[in-house]
Amino acid sequence: MNNERKMIKRERVENFTHTSQHVYEHYSGLTISFVPKPGFNRKFVSIALPVGADHLNFYAKAGKPVCVPAGTAHFMEHCVFKHGHDFNFDDVMAGYGINANAYTTNDHTLYFFSCVDHLYEGLQLFLESLLSPDLTAERVDKERRIILSELEMYQDDVAGFAAEKLLCSLYVNHPVRNDIVGTRESLAAILPEHLQKLHSSFYRPSNMKISIVGDVNEEEVIAKIFAILEPHMQDEKLPKVLTTKVSEPSAAGKTVSSSSMQIARPYFCFGIKDPDVNSKFSMQGRELVGYEIGLSLLFDLLIGESSRVYNELFAEGLIDESFYHEFKVGSDYAYWMCASYSEDPHKAATAIYQALQQAVRNRDLGGADFALKVKAETGAFLLSLDSISSSGYKMAELLLRNLDLFDELSIYNQLDVQSLWEKAEFVLNESLQSLHIVSPLSTEKSEKPEEPAEAAETVYKL
Repeated sequence: MNNERKMIKRERVENFTHTSQHVYEHYSGLTISFVPKPGFNRKFVSIALPVGADHLNFYAKAGKPVCVPAGTAHFMEHCVFKHGHDFNFDDVMAGYGINANAYTTNDHTLYFFSCVDHLYEGLQLFLESLLSPDLTAERVDKERRIILSELEMYQDDVAGFAAEKLLCSLYVNHPVRNDIVGTRESLAAILPEHLQKLHSSFYRPSNMKISIVGDVNEEEVIAKIFAILEPHMQDEKLPKVLTTKVSEPSAAGKTVSSSSMQIARPYFCFGIKDPDVNSKFSMQGRELVGYEIGLSLLFDLLIGESSRVYNELFAEGLIDESFYHEFKVGSDYAYWMCASYSEDPHKAATAIYQALQQAVRNRDLGGADFALKVKAETGAFLLSLDSISSSGYKMAELLLRNLDLFDELSIYNQLDVQSLWEKAEFVLNESLQSLHIVSPLSTEKSEKPEEPAEAAETVYKL
């Protein structure tokens, strides 16, 4: 049976740049989306899958509960890039002039490549590697050593290290508290069976969101994709995989925590948990993306580089150029955090928190113009459409939210600052905040080290 004929096509055009998007949806859930770029030589391809670091507990295709160690989704990403005695994925792709890579987040994994020629060879190699990875014990053990080395590198990055420690303090049960890569202990526990369960549950054609940007023949690309996927689509009538939600208390697990490492100056990471997004009141699609965009803009006006608060803190030496902040939203969690080197982390975090509370309580933007901020971000989005890779990344992430590329524009147009003030009121609840301080080792010698939390015994079900 010709599966291409079962696809529904829809087309959208952005009026200002005249950029178009063509989306083809298969009855199984497989989605193939194009942003045509006539006359462009370079092409960008991404394949997004709805499995990430937070997917530790789920029901397999047979309906049996499965529990895998932290870091399994990222481990799976590594195993997709096959290496063997007579085959090396990277070398073959490079031979075609194709630059390939991937990344894993809390809720999805994205594989992508760019090329000028050999698009079909790249698609075939990538899709076949995704659908039939090498999960032998020998391969898994080899990749484990590589990932452990990667973990060691991350531990030397103070920003990533502090953010990980902060999330461990903010969250008690939610897997967002875990490092995406995992820990030495969890990586040692990952077996081929864990990877096989994760792969068979999530790495299915019905879960794939394929995005292609460039000057291509859409019918030929779709035919090529189906020629590769057809043998793997016999199980597509099986129900979608269900993930297990966790119960997370509203309050932060710890108010203050500390650690030390080889750095010259103290570093802090301060965060506030948003309890309105949880397992009982989860968000999806437009609501989730709008929530993240809206509050990200609001917090940027309150504490970003152009804000009065930022410049006052900078002038006092409480923060420096390393300062950053972000508002992150998942389907069942949300938090705001900021971080910077500081000579007085406690004072810096207190000043930031008080400034945020005062601004939210008084609905005070400090002279900033929210409408102007929205216009600037809208303009930046429109400019990003000129970039093949930016369009590809954005389209892939939005498809995972069941949104089209241009839905983000309508979200910007519908933002209302008054409703955002109400959503931001979680910062007024002091039980939701947490601070992690990383001190230089030289200043920690005489202090008692932080007691490690007791680790509960975990049984990984297969």
